[in-house]
Amino acid sequence: MTDQPEALRVADLMAQRVKPRVIHATGQTQQSAGFKPDRECIAAALLLREQHAEIERLSAAKARRDGATLFADGFEGAFIGIGIQFTREVAIYDYDDCVKILMDRDGMDEEDAIEFLEFNVTGAYVGPHTPVFLMSWARNDIDQAKRIIALGEDE
Repeated sequence: MTDQPEALRVADLMAQRVKPRVIHATGQTQQSAGFKPDRECIAAALLLREQHAEIERLSAAKARRDGATLFADGFEGAFIGIGIQFTREVAIYDYDDCVKILMDRDGMDEEDAIEFLEFNVTGAYVGPHTPVFLMSWARNDIDQAKRIIALGEDE
């Protein structure tokens, strides 16, 4: 596959224990010297491939049913699953993982990654099947929110 993400191409190579080729600026290729993936590396590669296959399977199954679920390109590593919103199914992503992806993949600092995500991704309404981005709360934040809600109910 020529259109598969670079990480999956490398994962496939590692899982097959094939030495990846280094492509030089001149266009020449050469085998990487001394490339021997360890068990953890191979396991991670297989897990990445399985996760990508599961996302593709879910995407294809959903497209066959109604073709409406939208997925956020480039955030496959933050994909959590499918949720129900009223009668529609929507893709769910972990917000913090999306920020990490932008920082790692695009070299953004945390502030720039959050700003980009808020403006270009979570702030973009693309119809009733717009993906959902789940923000995790720390346990103390949840407890504090419950206390605030309880105080409001007493009034």
